[in-house]
Amino acid sequence: MSCTYRTLVLSSALASLLLLTACSGSSSPSTSEAKQAIQKSLGDCSIVTVSNFDKVNGIADGDNRYTLQVKYALEFAPLPENAKLLDEMNARLASQTDWMPWQRDDYVIKVRAAIMANLHRTCPNMPRNVYGDYAQANIASYASTIHIDYTYNNMRMVKSDNGWIGL
Repeated sequence: MSCTYRTLVLSSALASLLLLTACSGSSSPSTSEAKQAIQKSLGDCSIVTVSNFDKVNGIADGDNRYTLQVKYALEFAPLPENAKLLDEMNARLASQTDWMPWQRDDYVIKVRAAIMANLHRTCPNMPRNVYGDYAQANIASYASTIHIDYTYNNMRMVKSDNGWIGL
């Protein structure tokens, strides 16, 4: 066999191997694909970003399915209308010195409900548990960025023609 023929056969074999490897895709979701699935599950809310994302563990559920454990944080940018509500609330609480404790609490509950309504209006497609976690934040923190940590132990993903996507 000539050297040229062997080189041609070897080059063809390597090219075929590379082509098959490129077509097969990854056997598990990448960190960026998992993070993108989390971001998409938030309903494309512009005031929320995913930070500190870490793919902790994963297990295949067959050829085209994968279950992940991930840790991440959601960062909520402040809503201007919520900062205004808090300013009004603080001014009213300072001026109302004759309120009974239950009246104060009732007023704060109403302000918190208005804050949640503003979030729901801004981000109507987020999962309910995220609204609930946001609602638990200290009321004074709604005027600044709110940071909420999450661990998701059962994040399911499926392999599609366009890569891994969240279920």
